[in-house]
Amino acid sequence: MRKMNLLTIVCLAAMLQGCTITYYELRDEIAPKINSSKVGGCDFNYTFSMDDYRRFRTIGNQPNPRAVEDLQKYVMATEKVFTKRGCKANKIEDQDKSEFKIDVLRTPQLSALPQEWLTGLTVGVIPSWGTRYGEYRYTFTNVPLRKDKSYYVDRPAFNHIILFPFFWLSFLGPNEIELYERALTNFLENS
Repeated sequence: MRKMNLLTIVCLAAMLQGCTITYYELRDEIAPKINSSKVGGCDFNYTFSMDDYRRFRTIGNQPNPRAVEDLQKYVMATEKVFTKRGCKANKIEDQDKSEFKIDVLRTPQLSALPQEWLTGLTVGVIPSWGTRYGEYRYTFTNVPLRKDKSYYVDRPAFNHIILFPFFWLSFLGPNEIELYERALTNFLENS
């Protein structure tokens, strides 16, 4: 009987994790120009820098243990966008010699929002929703043209027990790498 109660508690705890639907939103995109001429091909040196840490309300900022792997994903996404646009971009380490600078700031907030505590304490009966603003910031700088732009990625979330059958919707939206590619493409097309 004791094992059955323990199993019930573990199953309930696992199920209640699925009562959240969340997705990413890209903010501050540049509106496409009506008479913009698309430039095919470019040749430049670029630098890539990434600050990556996790934010906790209780213990402060902590470094990301998978920062190197995540950096590689962003570099591969950058090369994919440049290749798709016909650019010959060479990644260099010296920021002073680069013609294009990319700065990624990743600060996902892993603690619950105050209203999410209420949902958790009532075992999902009281609904809550909230947005974690600016979890990712992508800043692109075109040095010769003296143009720069920052894009922000927010993460809205909806929590309620009736959302359990629909938790899988969280996996259908774009992830932060796809939004990074969209932001970089938007900057290249409109700067």
